[in-house]
Amino acid sequence: MIILKSNKALLLSALLSGLNLDSYPQSAAQKHVTQHSDRPNIVVFFVDDLGWQDMSEPFFKVKTPINEKFHTPYLETLAKDAIKFTNAYATPVCTPSRVSFLTGLNAAHHRVTNWTHPKADTPTDSKNELLNPPDWNINGLSPVPHVPHTIYATPFPSILKSNGYYTIHVGKAQT
Repeated sequence: MIILKSNKALLLSALLSGLNLDSYPQSAAQKHVTQHSDRPNIVVFFVDDLGWQDMSEPFFKVKTPINEKFHTPYLETLAKDAIKFTNAYATPVCTPSRVSFLTGLNAAHHRVTNWTHPKADTPTDSKNELLNPPDWNINGLSPVPHVPHTIYATPFPSILKSNGYYTIHVGKAQT
């Protein structure tokens, strides 16, 4: 996670896509965020199978020889004026890690411990004649109460939004 010290949320889009920021009108929400530059922008890159050395920007005290093998100058530029979150726990598969990030709960507490299946109420654990898996939350996270086999919680982006942040999700969302 990278938290920017100044108002550069749109800079990331410009860096990654080469867009001219002056050619796009700002929405009311963007103007609101721009006017509140005393609050940090929060940009999260939640990437599956990315090691802590798999980019040129170090996520350790010093740059390692493995960091030197990669060339990610836009991330270096973004991180230069940012605070980096560099210490966290993840699970072996993506869904529990995403639920943990969105809720602030450990997998032992939210009980999402494996991939979620696209079809509701379908376990993804292998069948075993000797072991019966616990009653896991096999349907993942729900911001709505009383959905069977889910952890009910208010996701982190909803908390940010209710505090005046403009939020966006780009990419995979299978929690």
